[in-house]
Amino acid sequence: MTSLDSHRPFTGWGAWRIGPIWPVTEFADTLSADLLWDQLNLLAKVPKKGLALYSCVESEQATRWQGLNDFVRQAKSYHDALSVTPGTARALLGYYSALNLAKAELLHSAPDSVLDVKIHHGLSFDVASATSLEEDRVKVLKDGVFPLLFEARTGLSIPNGTTLSVRELLARVPELTHEYYQYFDERPPTVRAWVAMVMDESHYWLDVLLNAKSDAIMATPEWSGFDAAFKEVALAPGYKSFFVGAPYRPADLCMFEQRNARRMRAGGVIPAALFGDLKDCLGASINNAFEWAHGFDFVPSMSLGIQLPMPSFLARYAIMFYLSSLVRYRPSRLNPDRVPLDSWIMESFARQSPVRLLADAYDGISRQTSRYEYR
Repeated sequence: MTSLDSHRPFTGWGAWRIGPIWPVTEFADTLSADLLWDQLNLLAKVPKKGLALYSCVESEQATRWQGLNDFVRQAKSYHDALSVTPGTARALLGYYSALNLAKAELLHSAPDSVLDVKIHHGLSFDVASATSLEEDRVKVLKDGVFPLLFEARTGLSIPNGTTLSVRELLARVPELTHEYYQYFDERPPTVRAWVAMVMDESHYWLDVLLNAKSDAIMATPEWSGFDAAFKEVALAPGYKSFFVGAPYRPADLCMFEQRNARRMRAGGVIPAALFGDLKDCLGASINNAFEWAHGFDFVPSMSLGIQLPMPSFLARYAIMFYLSSLVRYRPSRLNPDRVPLDSWIMESFARQSPVRLLADAYDGISRQTSRYEYR
């Protein structure tokens, strides 16, 4: 490997936690379903808070807010039943809770598609041909909630008939990193990332630390855009001082420095501008790390002949649909006595992911990124 340039000399820095939606709101609480439902109920039941979500005429604000109240109420009823439902059967309740919250989020971008009208799931899974987690595919349909949700989160349209590999979807769920490795015997592509805003007397810029070898980053669909704005530099001595929580093994890390530093102006630095630069490079591949010390999760796009962003929220949503389909129509595929490994990883998902799916849905409804106390 060729030697890398050193980073620019700097006089100060600040750790930065970011996410897919600006601004970032910090909660002095740990991530929990109770906290999230408290916040959702604030929006759904208190007119002053809920009506303010919608930038439209007053009559339309009231209509959307009433829809929000209905969708949140139904979603909570399904979610409450999760606590008394064991195993993979939780996915059926988890999906219908997520479906109602997805409709609540779409009140921002497609209210006429979800208010008092029938709308399809936008996903299908042929349970008759289901074989294994390795081979199963979920198909995206032209009309329905999922393609609208995809467009709302990524700004792109997902082609009708796109098939999503369940294995690739699981690889984009950070809380299943260990389970994915145990099942497939390989590391998923999701990478933890730390961000520092660095400055000297006259300029400021971003440094980004990634928990992966640079070769793995160069193999992602995002590399060309990222490389245009950032260059790899040697790992800074004392990197753990400003990348809080970074691993101790330098061999598992790579560091990048923003190529173009911004000049200081009256009023100091503008963090939102730097976030915009990073968002331009990585787009929907910037995912909320929720309750961890690192800045964000980098979730690379899926490669299906086209670059297809698949944020963790959408991956969780599609897997929950897939799993709920097996629960309803092919429970033999989830029997722990017959397929113990499949049952184990799907039960892990059904237990761990609903609260994160709920947290991401809250962010989409409230139009912010929420970060929680690091435990």
